[in-house]
Amino acid sequence: MKIDIEKINNMPDGERFNYLRQNKDLLIKAKKSTPDHADVCNFGIINIGTSRKSVEKEQDNGIIRRKVVANTSNWIDSQMDMILPGAVTKSLKERKSLIPHLHDHIHRLDAKVGEVFDIYEMIIQLTDLGLAKMGSTTVLVFETDIYKSYNDQIYNQYKNNKINQHSIGLQYIDIALAINDPNDNDHYDIWVKYIDMAINKELAIERGYFWIVREYKLLENSSVLFGANELTPTLMQAALDAPEKQIAVDAPEFREKKELNFEYIINNLKL
Repeated sequence: MKIDIEKINNMPDGERFNYLRQNKDLLIKAKKSTPDHADVCNFGIINIGTSRKSVEKEQDNGIIRRKVVANTSNWIDSQMDMILPGAVTKSLKERKSLIPHLHDHIHRLDAKVGEVFDIYEMIIQLTDLGLAKMGSTTVLVFETDIYKSYNDQIYNQYKNNKINQHSIGLQYIDIALAINDPNDNDHYDIWVKYIDMAINKELAIERGYFWIVREYKLLENSSVLFGANELTPTLMQAALDAPEKQIAVDAPEFREKKELNFEYIINNLKL
């Protein structure tokens, strides 16, 4: 069963809340029943800029290492899911070495873009994800050796800093429904507990609900055109033969809503 998220979001609030309550068990079963990944769609994607300080003379030996954000915690995505920090920890402990880096969620051997070097969670500043907000969050990071021999087109796009969206394939293990209705004690308690953790809580307030993902099984990470969680950029490009020159990609000159990043401009002035 595929959940029609657009249909749910277009319902009037009262009708939407009743539908969610009446069909919660069925919706949870649907989410858990089959592997899931982001639909290819655009929900106001934030442009993540590339750095003027990036590695300029990367050796073209057919292998480049990229550090990418596969998922950002505490961000409500286009499926109205908010993944909590640590939700993937158990999965990484159990099957980290089996998780591939693909393109476009194509589950075939010829869809691999390279060999995964490491997968881990780390804390990152929101500004490094392109948001004009203070604070930090936890992200899921893939460090992958991208092979030209696997896919020449994908290799060149990573090499030229053209890939800045990623998306995980996952299977839900533990999820909960939060509804902004004080008369619904069970779901409202969950709302109160988690709403202030959401980076983009205005989306949940607008729609009156969201899903909390407390645990999931990680199946793969894919480079995509548009991810359900748009805060999934490529963070670093690294020349394998010159690891000391690994440089993190800076935040863009212009934030969302065209706000100037003065720190970036000052640090990059040519004196």
